[in-house]
Amino acid sequence: MELETSKIGRIIECHYGIIGSMKQTIDYAIEAGELLTEKKEELKHGDFLPWIKNNIPFSEWTVRNYIKVYIYRNKMGTLPDLQTAYRQIETIEKQQKQNEHQKVRLRVSQFQETGIKPDGWRRGTDDKLVQEDLEVKQRIQKAKDTAWQIEQNRKINNSNFQDRKQAIEDDINNSSFLDEAAGIFSEQYNKKKTFKEKIKLSQSGESDLFIDALMDYLEELEDDNRRVEACNNIIKVCRNISAELQRV
Repeated sequence: MELETSKIGRIIECHYGIIGSMKQTIDYAIEAGELLTEKKEELKHGDFLPWIKNNIPFSEWTVRNYIKVYIYRNKMGTLPDLQTAYRQIETIEKQQKQNEHQKVRLRVSQFQETGIKPDGWRRGTDDKLVQEDLEVKQRIQKAKDTAWQIEQNRKINNSNFQDRKQAIEDDINNSSFLDEAAGIFSEQYNKKKTFKEKIKLSQSGESDLFIDALMDYLEELEDDNRRVEACNNIIKVCRNISAELQRV
């Protein structure tokens, strides 16, 4: 118990030594960090934070910073003060994370190319990244497939339009047919125009061939429930495409 009290007392001494001395600041922090590290290793998992709250009159944040200064003591060199040391540690840890991320990406890339998990494979981190990459590729492929289908429908609709136009030209002398065809096209045109005004398209949108093709595609579906479902799928696909483009 006396040893425990002495150790706590020395940790607190180091803390106040840091506050009151610019010259020995980092040395005090290293010593406090060493003692805190020893104490943490003595305690069971989960007991360190309660011990800090019950025995140490400064914050957990400060405790962890002292431990870091001790861990990276060999990289402190002749730093002038503790704040500079903290910034140095932040730079070191940031570089370590970047290096680790590069290593993870390299392992994942090797696995994707060979199908064999390389040395150092981490089941949690690396497997999760492989799954995320796969899901992204699947979303992109699905978006491409949907875009291709829309383009095919546009071509089909355009072909049908050309066929109807040719049929009209073939029957140019049939006035009753011309009147009927003109009425159909006029009705379709007015229907589209009214709907475009209803959904408040921009001027450029009103003349967009893609939007016309999309409306023709929706018109071919059997009922409004299918049309609503198709619109929701198209919106989802467009959002995914937009997200992927922004990530690139």
